[in-house]
Amino acid sequence: IRKNKWETISNLNHPRAFFGCVIYKGSIFVFGGVYNDQLLSSIEKYDIYSDIWTTYPIKLPEKLSKMGVINYNNQVIFILGGVNEFYQNSSCVFQGKLSSKKDGRNIWYKGNDMICPRATYNSAFCWEKNIFVFGGSVEGVCEKFDFNIKKWSIFDSYFTAIKSYKVDNVIKNFCCTLNYYVVPE
Repeated sequence: IRKNKWETISNLNHPRAFFGCVIYKGSIFVFGGVYNDQLLSSIEKYDIYSDIWTTYPIKLPEKLSKMGVINYNNQVIFILGGVNEFYQNSSCVFQGKLSSKKDGRNIWYKGNDMICPRATYNSAFCWEKNIFVFGGSVEGVCEKFDFNIKKWSIFDSYFTAIKSYKVDNVIKNFCCTLNYYVVPE
């Protein structure tokens, strides 16, 4: 960003499409996805300083693609919805902290399910004490998870805006939201 130019970096260890991606504790992580019509549960970590991808020793709790992934306060990763190994949209939410320990413990915990099963296509983000999931494979529906009351609700203004402005729901399948943190220099 400071150079205002794109650069090529090293390739992932395993080809994949429709994966989730997040920045967590200074590294880029990719989760799951699809390769050769097979869903994946693997996780890869990219070190921006060494330009090396490492296959992470811990996997997703299940094979997933087209899911939303967010980093909450640089502490917890949330995996939201997606398409499961039966090629069905999921409303499952998993949360966990990534560690490189190989002690066999499950770092993923089941969170509160979303209201609508959906392929979220990375269309999730955190704002203050809420998670928002826009569009995805559910037309005109945005959901909000409130950490204070630990509950999902439908965020009605999204559908109302689309309907009242007669806007095509172009973010249905192609939405990508991004949270970024400004790091002091």
